[in-house]
Amino acid sequence: MPIDARNLEFDLNDSVASHWSPRHAEFSHVCNGFMALLPYLEPYFIHNLRTALEVVADPQLKTDAEGFIKQEARHAQQHRVWNQVLARRYPGFEAFESALKQKLSESKRRDSLAKRLAYTAGFEAITYQVVCFVVASRDTWLRDADPNVIAMLVWHAAEEVEHKSVAFDVYKAVHGSYWLRLWGLGSALLNTVRDLRAIAQHMLRADGLWADPACRRRYLKIRIALAKAVIPPLWQYLMPWYEPRAHVDPPLIGAWLAEYRNGRDLSALDFDALDSLGRRAQ
Repeated sequence: MPIDARNLEFDLNDSVASHWSPRHAEFSHVCNGFMALLPYLEPYFIHNLRTALEVVADPQLKTDAEGFIKQEARHAQQHRVWNQVLARRYPGFEAFESALKQKLSESKRRDSLAKRLAYTAGFEAITYQVVCFVVASRDTWLRDADPNVIAMLVWHAAEEVEHKSVAFDVYKAVHGSYWLRLWGLGSALLNTVRDLRAIAQHMLRADGLWADPACRRRYLKIRIALAKAVIPPLWQYLMPWYEPRAHVDPPLIGAWLAEYRNGRDLSALDFDALDSLGRRAQ
């Protein structure tokens, strides 16, 4: 099926709580930290694939890459809106954004296209596993969460699943070195963990929660749960024969895509509606 950029708009304004998952302030900020990276990483990925398209010959891969670019541009746009809300609430938030922007700008000047594509493919592999974690554990983390944030997360998740193999395929077509691919995954994982942790902890400190040992224990529990869910499947990426298409996609994502094709308004999605989609898809 074609990789489509869906033009959804989400009501992410000052009425949405920073702890949009009210039972889990720490999880809200872990997600906020991850989402805060995207308005800068996704334009970086777009730049890398646009550059690669100058040497990609396969027509289908070109079409898929163009779909990837359009989807990532929409993702960056929507996440930028939420970043603006968080920046108004958390002094110092913009410093993290500036540092990331500077780092990625330097990478575009310094690093080879092959190296940047390896990083892009590695990050996309990580994001796919994060999607699977959130979808599988939705009853734990998303119950009572804000419908606008749920809707944005699931929309983004669906399109990540849809284009899960594109960055990897482009990397293989342009360069394909096994060892550089491993570097890309490791570098993307280390940078993401470091940047996400810094932003999440900054917001928890600003909320006055980080001084409470119970908060730090809950935060650690989330990190452990995420690591247990994400790292084992990423071992497959280390295999020379790795193929992203071999992953079995979460049934809920297929149900969401079907609902979208049927014309359902998915710009807001409460937990019960989300869970209903997941149960019907099983």
